[in-house]
Amino acid sequence: MRRFLAAALATVLATGCATHQQTVHAADTAGTGGPAGASGAFGTAEDVLRHLTAHPRDAALVTYRPGRPPEVAHRGGAPAPVASAIKIVHLVAYATAVARGRLDPAERVSLRAWEAYYIPGTDGGAHPRAVRELGIGRTATLDQLVTAMIEYSDNAATDYLRHRLGERALLRAAALGGRPPAAIPSLGGQMLLAFGPCGNGEFDSLDGVRRLAALPARERRARAERCMRDYTVHRRPPRTLPGIDVQAAWTETTEPIAPATLAGLMGRVATGRLVSAEASAVARRHLEWPTRRGPLTDRIVRMGAKGGSLPGVLAEAVYTVARDGTVRVTVLSMRRMPPALWSEALRSYAHQQFVIELSDTPGYPERVRTALTRRKAPS
Repeated sequence: MRRFLAAALATVLATGCATHQQTVHAADTAGTGGPAGASGAFGTAEDVLRHLTAHPRDAALVTYRPGRPPEVAHRGGAPAPVASAIKIVHLVAYATAVARGRLDPAERVSLRAWEAYYIPGTDGGAHPRAVRELGIGRTATLDQLVTAMIEYSDNAATDYLRHRLGERALLRAAALGGRPPAAIPSLGGQMLLAFGPCGNGEFDSLDGVRRLAALPARERRARAERCMRDYTVHRRPPRTLPGIDVQAAWTETTEPIAPATLAGLMGRVATGRLVSAEASAVARRHLEWPTRRGPLTDRIVRMGAKGGSLPGVLAEAVYTVARDGTVRVTVLSMRRMPPALWSEALRSYAHQQFVIELSDTPGYPERVRTALTRRKAPS
């Protein structure tokens, strides 16, 4: 059977989970056994659907064909943590800047400037892998940083681009997809505030995370910004990290975004409706890396994707183009997943199978809508 490539996830912090590309068989998207090594608890698309219906308040799902009402719009407007799927916003801001002549993709960036934002031990090895596999020497092009951000989910590249673009540009980019978030803070800064020296150990326990959550959002953002700024000068990474229970609790303090906003952006990219055709082409070139890595399914000929993972959180934002030209956009996010189930999902990639099933199997979106409607939670 043909195979498709799972979108890269950034499993941040020291969870010991893989972050690089993985493959699953297209046949497994509708099977009952799941990929090799799956325990069956979260090994198939059907397992994911059961999880969504059992935990509707902790999940969001939007799937639609551009130009038509969504078949499923479950809690899409409710802001949620989406981990590295937020990097779609950074990509759209970059593509806009390139199309308008404000950034040159061929500009050389020193590895030192890039690695000023690198926090060892917090990205599952994404940054070293990107540097190695992209053949980076003392410098990289700006476009290679974007490749590192999207294909490898390099957090350092993301925060460097945020620095270059500015948060206002990110918020304008997000607004193209719908309701923008209140802020798009530094990914590394949020980690450093909770677990780095700049937090002075105030937040690196369950009680500490509760104190962090109780802070006004504006104060958390300002402190995270100071932490990242201080880090780029003094380079003091976390010495140790707390257990996964503390990390999972911390994810609830990370800046959320409405999954429907990401779905709106992906729809615009897929159909060439960003600020210009050139901007759309730049974004598609980066998002469609799974298409370049190998065959997808018999029906799907192009795919753009960005995934994200934090302890207890999984997100996928995908668009597919079928042989007959049909475009489908899907954004899935799940939060507060028990550690064992979350780890199983990272082994099986069943959530990606579920997303492909929505594109690849006629009638499946309607079936999912029916299942979620029966257990509908207020959004």
